[in-house]
Amino acid sequence: MSYHISVGNNLFTLTYSELMQWLFDGKLKPSAYIQRGHKDNWQKISESEEWNVFYGNEDGMWVILKKQVEKNSFRQKGPYSTEQISFFLKIGLCSARDFIWKEGFKKWRRISLIPEFCTHPADTIRDILVQQSRKYKAGRARMIRYSPSGNIQHYPDFQTFI
Repeated sequence: MSYHISVGNNLFTLTYSELMQWLFDGKLKPSAYIQRGHKDNWQKISESEEWNVFYGNEDGMWVILKKQVEKNSFRQKGPYSTEQISFFLKIGLCSARDFIWKEGFKKWRRISLIPEFCTHPADTIRDILVQQSRKYKAGRARMIRYSPSGNIQHYPDFQTFI
């Protein structure tokens, strides 16, 4: 199935996945017109039942921090509504491992740690463990030996005994 998009004087033919990517990237303004195949009538994308979820929803605006593997950097995308983020998670345009932020947050958080978007308990548990482990700085392993005399001996690391 192809979609025809009219933006100003430009006409584009997109597949479903291309259309999803354009919506995710914010390339389609509410004034763009859309037609499914050659069957449907042209209508504003913001007024169509199928695509209006991407326009005019102001409940809790979220910003996604998406890793760009090819550039080894991050890029902000959004703002999106809660419903849009859930949709993007469902179709795979973002993952529970990406970071998210909205007004009131002190720092970026993994999407899987946000109750509205928790898709799988294992993702949440793994992210909580990673977050907790970062609180503790990795130090050298020490072994402490207690003796009956009450003297405590500290050994610098386990390599001493191996």
